[in-house]
Amino acid sequence: MRIHVAATGTVQVKQSFLFPKAGPRRQLALLMPDAWSEPLPIHVWAIEHDGALIVVDTGERAGVTDVPFARFQVAPDQELPNALTAEGLDLGAADAVVLTHLHGDHMDGADHVAGPVLVHEEEWKFAHATSSRVMQKLLRQPLPSGVEIK
Repeated sequence: MRIHVAATGTVQVKQSFLFPKAGPRRQLALLMPDAWSEPLPIHVWAIEHDGALIVVDTGERAGVTDVPFARFQVAPDQELPNALTAEGLDLGAADAVVLTHLHGDHMDGADHVAGPVLVHEEEWKFAHATSSRVMQKLLRQPLPSGVEIK
């Protein structure tokens, strides 16, 4: 087995995102002024095992919109296909692409994938709940369009 880690750019997040406090002010704190982290890599993983290639998460896109608690730095040449090519891998050769969850920095690169993208059924249901759809609109971070998610 061989595990590759690649980055599709970086993100800076507010300290209140990295170290959330419990209680009702947790979400509100994300909208308040706060210190920013150093740039953090936006990772994608590729696992080679028994002749198969599995990609875990698809990273971010260059056109990503910043949100009140996250600032993104992603260049076009850092997107998923190039990130995997830098590791000596071809996205088109992936046997499966799996998303851990449906946050933008884990799923936005899915529009580079030709086949189906797998996500847990409960995560898919949550992403289509009314509260999630409202947040997707407010934060201008919709689910990737044209992606076959199973």
